[in-house]
Amino acid sequence: MDGVNYVIVSGFGWSGSSALVDLLKEFEGYYNADIEFRVIKDPYGIDDLYHNLVEQWDILNSDMAIRDFLWHMKHLYHKSTTFSLEIGLDYSGFFGNNFMLSTEKYINDLVDFEYLSNWWFLDFKKNKQQVFEKKVKRKLCGTDGSEKEKMYFSKPSKEKFIELTNEYINNLFTPVVNEFNKNTIILDQGIAIQKYNIESMFFSNAKYFIVDRDPRDIYSDLIQCNVLIGKELSKSRDVNMYLQWHFAMRDGVKNILNNENICFIQFEDLVLNYENTLRKIYTFLGCDESIHVDKNKYFVPEVSAKNIGIWKKLLSSEELERFSILKDKFYSAQ
Repeated sequence: MDGVNYVIVSGFGWSGSSALVDLLKEFEGYYNADIEFRVIKDPYGIDDLYHNLVEQWDILNSDMAIRDFLWHMKHLYHKSTTFSLEIGLDYSGFFGNNFMLSTEKYINDLVDFEYLSNWWFLDFKKNKQQVFEKKVKRKLCGTDGSEKEKMYFSKPSKEKFIELTNEYINNLFTPVVNEFNKNTIILDQGIAIQKYNIESMFFSNAKYFIVDRDPRDIYSDLIQCNVLIGKELSKSRDVNMYLQWHFAMRDGVKNILNNENICFIQFEDLVLNYENTLRKIYTFLGCDESIHVDKNKYFVPEVSAKNIGIWKKLLSSEELERFSILKDKFYSAQ
């Protein structure tokens, strides 16, 4: 097949993106990766790699960025077990050996050459056993402790970096879509939507959804589920803390809402105004309702309706008053 199509669904934490993912799973030819795709936006991911190799290049920082990227990818690949001393996300179970093979090829294509050198920062990264072994070697062998290590030299152009990254991501998913005879991959939280202008460059053919929700219900869910900042909120019921988090998560997003590759979905509309929202989604994706072959198999509006208006039983009048600053974001069509 010629490349891979992507539909990337982003939200702001408990804003309802998983509901849209469930809906898209009902579309013919769409495949849900069913993993947290952390390759791009996490620390040491592709975004950081781009920053250090292209935007703010430095000979030492670029070397460390490549080392950190490989370290991160190996942990994503690793499978955590009950008796394992390493933590991972088991990408080996989804991608198989293709994950590390494609990752190694990606880095080999980005690197101009390798060379032997020494850098004191590399010693900072060593664990206690490695430091001990180095000191013993220096004592027994009479070395000065400044042994040379392999380092990476990589200074790609922006165009080369984007081209190789597009190829890398396609190499990861092409075997998947071929195996399951699909043409579109669904990625939940595949990019940080706040960094759309950068991270969208890493996909060769993608459309993006942003899902948001009544902030009063987000606040309530965070408290009830003890997730993200919810554990602290459950103790303090500090609406001002939530508001600071709320605004920070959405900072800059309004500047991209008119982008033709982005579709904004209100969670409550998906549930309570289901058919009209479906038509909006079909139009955005350039398809018609015939693609919706498994309607209500994964997403049932009546079931999701229980997640609307939960604030009514949880928020005090004082908390509601503090939320008045977000009253234009309240969902009132209930």
